Amino acid sequence: MMKIALTHMSHDVNRGDFAILAATHDALRGQANSVSITAVSVELQDRGLDNIKETELTQKLGCSVVGTPTPSKRYFRGRTWRWILRLVWAEIVALLAIVFGRRTFVLLPRDTRAFITTLDDADLVVAKGGSYLYAMGGVRELLYLWRMLYPIRVAKMLGPRVVLLGISIGEFRSFGSRRLAQAVLGRGVELYVREQWSLDSARKQLHVPDGSVRMIPDLAFLTPFQGLKVTTDTATVEGGVTISVTVRLHSFAKGGVAQARDRYVSATADALRRLLDDGDAAKVLFVPQVDEDAPLAREIAARIKRPKAVDVVEMQPDLDALLAMYASSDVLLGARLHSVILAAVVGVPAVHVVNEPSKSCGTLELLDMAEFGILYEDVTADKLVQLIRHIIDHRAQIGGALAERVDGLRAEAKRVVADVLSHD
Repeated sequence: MMKIALTHMSHDVNRGDFAILAATHDALRGQANSVSITAVSVELQDRGLDNIKETELTQKLGCSVVGTPTPSKRYFRGRTWRWILRLVWAEIVALLAIVFGRRTFVLLPRDTRAFITTLDDADLVVAKGGSYLYAMGGVRELLYLWRMLYPIRVAKMLGPRVVLLGISIGEFRSFGSRRLAQAVLGRGVELYVREQWSLDSARKQLHVPDGSVRMIPDLAFLTPFQGLKVTTDTATVEGGVTISVTVRLHSFAKGGVAQARDRYVSATADALRRLLDDGDAAKVLFVPQVDEDAPLAREIAARIKRPKAVDVVEMQPDLDALLAMYASSDVLLGARLHSVILAAVVGVPAVHVVNEPSKSCGTLELLDMAEFGILYEDVTADKLVQLIRHIIDHRAQIGGALAERVDGLRAEAKRVVADVLSHD
């Protein structure tokens, strides 16, 4: 039986990240006759993982979950100084392992031994896709990048084959972050990136050899859809157009986060109100792609001031329910990249408010939807109305072309996973 460690699980409450994890998990199982997969979180410490909501969906996939020696502060059960001490000790142990070998990993706390055992026993370590290899400047961002690279460093020390499958690389805004990323990713791993920008970044910033990096579609395109119906009152209004919406606060906006946020909120609310008042749409549905976005969704919904036509979904859906919500709409106004991808999976075109051009623009180009992307800092109500109206007026043609593109991306993603597993 092949043993696979599927690393860089975060947690289930970000359903875009979970969609990548689930699609990668299912694709690996579908290409191997006998395989055991363990999910390795980069956020959660290895305590009580069977009993927290952040792992419920992952466990339903049929794989076990282990935590990390370097959890995020949010999910660490202890004081800040203990968290810092834990991270420092994890780094010391890793440095000792370089000199004295893997036996030094026994120095890690007892509740992190499963992390080492999982990587050591694995025949293949796969770091799932996503945007987690970046550092936007400052000590906190450098610490974040160090935590994201830690499982890859340890896996390289222990010896299994390491594949990063469908990731974004960069930005690295400091010399220190570039050097750290280059030291870990420059050799000894296989990189499959999901956009041209990341391909260029791997080659130019990290000096990764051409033969070690390849561009592939985001594996979330492999997400299956069962054609489920929405059973709540959020279904499309008969005879009218439904616009689904996902929102996001952009933490790295140029010109100031607060100012960019105000422009985004005002423009989104004004555009949706105009589309409702002018008869372009009959319903607006705010979809909970990520739980932390709920307060912002409520704020924008309140600003629209059309409560009979606006719904904010408060439930925490699984992936099938989320897909059904997108399938019940005619167009998506999405600030989350994976809401755009999941909507595309069910044939619904999107206008994408781009938070991270390095990852979003490449995906829009793959979908032949680049004209429907607008930078977060450049959002205006007029532009949103123009783009959404264009999709509504031509949704049959655009939707048909989109479905064809998604079929091609799914086929390519399946070929890549088969190549990864057949590699000798």
